Amino acid sequence: MAFLLRRLRVHPFAYLLVLVLGLSITNICLHKLGVVKPPSLSSTSQRYMKKVDVKLIKNSELTILAQIRYPDRDRALLYGSPIHKKVKMIIGLTSAHRKNASYVEQTLFSIFNTTSGAEWKSIHVIVCLVDRNQSLLQERASKIASVFREQIEHGLLEVVAPPANIYPEWNFQQMVRTYKNSPKATEWRSKLALDFAFLFSYSATAGQSDYFLNMEDDVVPAVPNFIEETYKFIEEKQNRTWTSLSISPHLSIGRLYHHYTLPKLVEFILTSYTVQPVDFLMHYFDMIQLANHFKPNEFRRTPPLLHHIGVHSTKSDAIKEEEVLAARRKKLRFTNPQATITTSMSAFETFFVENAYDPMSESFFWAKAIKPNDTITIRLHEKLRVGALEMITGFNKHDNHHSDDRLLEAALWTSSRLTSPTDEGLQECTTFQHVSTKSSENGKFVFDNSVRQKGKLWCLIIQVRRATTDWLVIKDINILPLFQKRTPIPGITTTASPDT
Repeated sequence: MAFLLRRLRVHPFAYLLVLVLGLSITNICLHKLGVVKPPSLSSTSQRYMKKVDVKLIKNSELTILAQIRYPDRDRALLYGSPIHKKVKMIIGLTSAHRKNASYVEQTLFSIFNTTSGAEWKSIHVIVCLVDRNQSLLQERASKIASVFREQIEHGLLEVVAPPANIYPEWNFQQMVRTYKNSPKATEWRSKLALDFAFLFSYSATAGQSDYFLNMEDDVVPAVPNFIEETYKFIEEKQNRTWTSLSISPHLSIGRLYHHYTLPKLVEFILTSYTVQPVDFLMHYFDMIQLANHFKPNEFRRTPPLLHHIGVHSTKSDAIKEEEVLAARRKKLRFTNPQATITTSMSAFETFFVENAYDPMSESFFWAKAIKPNDTITIRLHEKLRVGALEMITGFNKHDNHHSDDRLLEAALWTSSRLTSPTDEGLQECTTFQHVSTKSSENGKFVFDNSVRQKGKLWCLIIQVRRATTDWLVIKDINILPLFQKRTPIPGITTTASPDT
């Protein structure tokens, strides 16, 4: 054969091919005849292999967090059905039991009641219950399923829950404390981040969607055509590069993402959930993704489309006493009247002006490059008689800043008249009257007696006169209706004499 191949001038590789083919055929024939038997393992090796049992390490953080990265959808789904066809937007919200109130039903009612029949086909709502008490979780899930049976039957609503063991207990006990949080507060904050991560991960695999909107169970739409206005805001930003859009003054609530962004966001949260609050992580995610193009005010809707209604937190009583939020509740004991807040000043990063007006916010308003005659306008949603306006400005001695960024002198203006409605139905305040100009008491202001004499008001304007620097911090702006009891701000003594 070799002679024949040489005569045919075949490539040398053909010799090797013929040799391999011949050996293979010979080996197959010998196995068929039983002449050659396959090698067998020794009895010792067989005994060893029987004892091998591969298991995941239960307490390993990577094993636990894998249940967030790769959610078991069948186990997580309590009521409802997955998305069967593409939708425009998934609305997701986490919900935990509160001792004194339940807001999730009101939130869901408000979403569905502000959604038209045509818009129902474009959205899908996912409620993620995150209670550790499984019997309580099942009870809450059953109640939601009973109240919103129609929405579940139409495939509009899913009720889901994460596995009970997605929270690394060992890691909670040994995590580094940041922001002067107690161990309990750090654990609560870290669990909240993992709850968000699971919701985002589940929603990422829920089905085809263009966008994902993150809400919470204690916010409601601030406008009757909430879905339509959200879509309009998306259209306005279509020609811009963005990671998320914000339709509320909060860092995490009302944050809208491209649906395909969710897996990246989940990974980012899981890298730092023990050291940073989840709303900070969501903000930093935008900063990193957009780099030098990051401009938070540019992608934030004003006025906001969501309104915060929650008064009772999911934190335990022990944690509340350690938080700034608890101190505010003890001091204020009321909720500011609903209003739209605008300002001529530029906010530093995400320290927006709404933070100062919202008693539930743990943040504040921090403005940069301020100048005399800058203003904050409070446009009340209902005309009312104001008993007092209180304001706290500047850092205190515990905030560890070189400058206290206080307001030294401010003026208050009011208006009781509105312009005629525009074609869009908008009305602005007009004919403002000067109420008084006051100097601060260590950054604190109270306008009371003179503002009471102005009757029912639509708008109030706080005007900057003098400040310690060109930066300004306003921690609280509080409006008390005339007949509402007020707890005085510590450090301020009010008298019955008129304001100057």
